Amino acid sequence: MMTNLYPFLLGDAALKHERIEKFPPVADDPGNYVLVAHCGYMGVIPRSFSTQWTLRKKVLAIVDDNATAIDGLLATGEVTLAKLHPTFQDMTVVEGSLTGYVQYPGSHCLNGGVIRVRDGRRLINSLCSHHSLLMTGNNLADLRPVAQVFNLGIEEMGHP
Repeated sequence: MMTNLYPFLLGDAALKHERIEKFPPVADDPGNYVLVAHCGYMGVIPRSFSTQWTLRKKVLAIVDDNATAIDGLLATGEVTLAKLHPTFQDMTVVEGSLTGYVQYPGSHCLNGGVIRVRDGRRLINSLCSHHSLLMTGNNLADLRPVAQVFNLGIEEMGHP
């Protein structure tokens, strides 16, 4: 699926974009957490990937009034973030854990996911934009042969 990444380390930039006052509380170092949300909800989740799924009214003002948004949930647990670099030479792969969900009524994050990664600072330094693929499970081993087929290097940031 596709979603937007808002590392807690981004602070106000991420908070203002999602129109929320603060990031959710977490059990350990907040610098290693990422809020994931897209157009008001977790992201563009196919129904077959979801534990829960429904269409809702659009959230963002810039979206057509006749549009809908997907409000879906993935199972919590191991996840992998992947992003192709703009040079088409490398792929960033980050294994992490979807720890839960957070809701901010009246915001652009009505139902977002919270992901723990090993190194939040390295994640920020490696990403070229806030859009990312999000896959359930740890998929680095499966992405290596895909990268080889396309002659891509992999910048790996392993599981926490």
